[in-house]
Amino acid sequence: MVVANNNGKPYTDEIFSELKKATTRLHEQTEETAELTEQMHKSYEEQLKRITEMVELKLSETTITLEQQLEEERIQGLKAEFFRYLMLLK
Repeated sequence: MVVANNNGKPYTDEIFSELKKATTRLHEQTEETAELTEQMHKSYEEQLKRITEMVELKLSETTITLEQQLEEERIQGLKAEFFRYLMLLK
């Protein structure tokens, strides 16, 4: 029936042209989607890297602060021990 309606051809040049255009659009959309996916992946990786750097920096700062506090407490303990020793000598 299709052949009979299209002058002995299984499809018309118009149908073929439309299919080709649709295929081209689909291919372009697929490429755009792949590009957007790649951009999103890169953006995610960059954000993750920045967040990781910020966390590492904060952890480093906290570690330094805690080490300083611990050293101050150790010094205070040594001073207290020294003064107790001096009091025992008197």
